Amino acid sequence: MSNATAMAVLELTPVECAAPFQAFCVPNLAFPLAGEARPPIVDLVTRLLAAAQKLGLSAPALWLDTQQIHQEGGSKIYGSHARRWSPEMGFCFDPSEAAPRKLRFDDLLNMEYGTQPRLADRSCIFVSNLQQSLAAYEVMSGRGVANLLCFHEADTLAAAQRYMQHTQQTLKRYMAEGEFQNFKYYFPLLSSGSVAKASAQQLSEWFSEAGLYLRESPETKELVIVGDRSLEHLFEIAGLQRTGYGEISPWALHLPQQTETGEMQ
Repeated sequence: MSNATAMAVLELTPVECAAPFQAFCVPNLAFPLAGEARPPIVDLVTRLLAAAQKLGLSAPALWLDTQQIHQEGGSKIYGSHARRWSPEMGFCFDPSEAAPRKLRFDDLLNMEYGTQPRLADRSCIFVSNLQQSLAAYEVMSGRGVANLLCFHEADTLAAAQRYMQHTQQTLKRYMAEGEFQNFKYYFPLLSSGSVAKASAQQLSEWFSEAGLYLRESPETKELVIVGDRSLEHLFEIAGLQRTGYGEISPWALHLPQQTETGEMQ
């Protein structure tokens, strides 16, 4: 006997964001995701990336945040694919927080008992073989490491290279004086909190030529979705449904789940 129809529902919650930018998040995601929680997120992201291209944005470029890449064998998986992905190393950080600097001895002395030190030394990996971007995302997705950008220019590699050069002039100055100065690029790790605090000018600086930003945020346990304009048309093309009313309302993606008989309902 087969089960009743089962649907996975992903809720996209609006995030406060300076116009004309718009942001949403999928909350309550404990990265790395358990097996059954991963496919719906991959499906959502894949739909959003395909919809972005239909709207004239580029194919995605992928950056991997290495902070928890080691969890559940992630480092070994990455290592087995690294040569094919042609990695380029950089630095990643939350631009809304204190200027990144190296850990000092007095930081350890002033820590509250039972807490972990905040390490700002955080490397990032750009998958420069863009033919592998989607494949690399599918391999590494759900681990809290994936960051994707779609640009307004069709040539993703040229746009990504310009973006990384742009961060040398803009995001590098967020570093504490004399700290972390020799990286090829500086990638912004955004969360719903950092987006809500940012001005339109700051978001423009962090986005540059990008039109869509997607990030698995392990710190805030969410998938962050930010556009440089309204995301309504993107969501419609991706097959999402509006679940509320008002100028900015929640959206949801309903996905069929496999039953015990192996059928898709």
